[in-house]
Amino acid sequence: MNRQDGSGNWRWLVGVPVAIVVVAGVLWSGLWYWAAGTAEHMMTGWRDREARAGRTYNCATISVGGFPTRFAVTCGDPSVEDRRAGVSMAAKSLSAVSQVFEPTVVSGQIDPPVTIGPAGGAPAATMEFASAHGELRAMPGTERLAVAVDHPLLKDAASGVTMATADQMELRSRFAADGTDGHPILNLEIDVHDTKAPAVVRELGHLGPLAGDGADVNVVARLHGLSELSLKPLSQQLREIQAAGGRLEVTNARLQQGELIVGATGALSLTPRGALSGDLELTVVDISRLIALLDLERMLPREVRDVNRLVPALNRLLPGLGGVVHGTETEGIVNIAVAVLGGRPAEFEGRQAMTMTVHFDDGAAQIGKIRIGEVPPLY
Repeated sequence: MNRQDGSGNWRWLVGVPVAIVVVAGVLWSGLWYWAAGTAEHMMTGWRDREARAGRTYNCATISVGGFPTRFAVTCGDPSVEDRRAGVSMAAKSLSAVSQVFEPTVVSGQIDPPVTIGPAGGAPAATMEFASAHGELRAMPGTERLAVAVDHPLLKDAASGVTMATADQMELRSRFAADGTDGHPILNLEIDVHDTKAPAVVRELGHLGPLAGDGADVNVVARLHGLSELSLKPLSQQLREIQAAGGRLEVTNARLQQGELIVGATGALSLTPRGALSGDLELTVVDISRLIALLDLERMLPREVRDVNRLVPALNRLLPGLGGVVHGTETEGIVNIAVAVLGGRPAEFEGRQAMTMTVHFDDGAAQIGKIRIGEVPPLY
C-alpha cells in the first residue's frame, strides 16, 4: 500500500513538470504561428497601402520561418517600383530576421546584383558586392539604420562601365528630434575604404584626381530639411531638401590618399539649380601633394609663376640665391601657393598642417584667390 502511494507520488512529481512543458510548448507554438500569421497579414496590409500610394513591392517567392525564437522572412527576386518617384529597384534575394522578444529590431541581408532604374524602364545602374548586411531599430524616437557593404562595385547597366568602387562601405543613420524648421534631423556617419569614382573624374575637372585615386573617406554630418526617408530618385530627394531650405552640416570629415590627409568642417546647401553653396574649412597634411594633385601651380598668377622659374637660374649664378629670394627651390612654389590660398599653419593628428577655406558659390569652388574647379549640379 505504501509502495503504491510512493509510486503515485513519483509519477505526479515527474508528470506535472512534463505536462507543463508540453502545454507551454503547445501554447508557444500556437502563439508563434499566430504571431507569424499576424505579421504576414500586417505585411499584406502594408503592401496594399503602399500600392495605393504608388509604391509596389513584389516577391517572386516568399517564406516565413525561424521557429521557435525568431521570425525569418525570405523574399526571392524582390523588386520595388515607385511610380510617383519614377524609380525601380530589384535584387536577387532579400532576407530579414527579428527576434520574438525584440520585434522592433530587424536585421537583414540582400544578395546581388541590385539594379536601379526608371520605373517601367530598363535598369540604369547595377551594383555588385560580396555581401550586404543591415540592421534597423524601429522604436519611435530612436529610429536607427546601419548598413555594411563589402566590395561594392557600381556599373552603368547599358555599357558596363565602372562608375564607382570601394573595398568596404558602412552607413549609419539616426533620426534626432525635430529641427526648428519642422523637419527631422538625420544624423549620418559614412565610412568608405579605398573608394574610387572613375565615372566623375572628367566632370570634376581639377578636382578629378581626388575621385580617381583610391581614398579612405569618413564623414560625420547632420542633414536638415529631409521630409521623409523613402525610396526616391536622389535628384528628387535633393530638390525637396533644397526647397525646404535644408543644409548639410559637416561636423567631422576626413579624406586620406597616401600621405595626403584632409580634414573638413563646415556647412553646405544647394542652389535652386542643384549647385553647391557654402564653406568648408580644410586642414591639410602634406599640402605640397595637394598642390601637385590639383595642379594649383598652373593656376597661380603669371607673375608668381615667372618668379618661380627664375629660381634655378639664380641658383646657377650663385648657389643659394634663389632660396634667399623665394625660400628653398623645392619649397618655394609651395610657400607662394599657400600664401595665395590663404593658408594658416595648424596641427592635425599630431602632424604639421595648413588650414584654409574652400568657398562654393553656385558650384564654383575657390580657395583663397584661386578658383580650383566647379562641381556640376547635383540634379
